[in-house]
Amino acid sequence: MDRLEKLKSIFADLFGEDIDLDKVNESSKFVEDLGMNSIGLLSMAMDIEQEFNIKFHNEDLKNLQTVGDVLRCIEAKK
Repeated sequence: MDRLEKLKSIFADLFGEDIDLDKVNESSKFVEDLGMNSIGLLSMAMDIEQEFNIKFHNEDLKNLQTVGDVLRCIEAKK
């Protein structure tokens, strides 16, 4: 499973039917396109850290606006 598919799996576990996974792509914005709120974003970040065995820093979190941002951050930390 590639990283985007793993992220979609995390989103499905966290948000269930609240997010249309077919519309999730690298340019999807978490708040504007996927409707996430700050609690959802924090939960997502913690699950991503666990799934990919990485650690986000506060500065990382400020820069994560899209799914592509997360994928690039994961790649940089691997």
